[in-house]
Amino acid sequence: MAFLRSRIEKLGIYFREGDISEIWITFPDPFLNPTESKHRLTSPHFLDIYKQILIPGGIINLKTDDDLLYEYTLKVVEADPGITLLYAENDIYSRPLIDPTLEFKTYYEGLHLAEGKKIKYVKFQLKD
Repeated sequence: MAFLRSRIEKLGIYFREGDISEIWITFPDPFLNPTESKHRLTSPHFLDIYKQILIPGGIINLKTDDDLLYEYTLKVVEADPGITLLYAENDIYSRPLIDPTLEFKTYYEGLHLAEGKKIKYVKFQLKD
């Protein structure tokens, strides 16, 4: 397992095709203005970048407190026949966690929870 903090556009510098099995996107900027939707990290543009480095059947995870980004991501996933939605929950802490990895909280997640915000989670798979 490795963590990399970098500009998404540079992923091809660090990884070759099929190097990655799973990507976690945690609390990204939701780019609330509709004209900025192309900058959302779950937009089709960025999914195409992830497809280049993910193994066939690779997994993408999104954790966010933002309703708009959560709903947008679900629509993008639903519209792409090359993607399978594995799990979506608009309040992951309202029930037992489906994966122990979700117990890890980022700094921002802790802040959002302290403010009473609900944490949303989407897990989807790129088809072979």
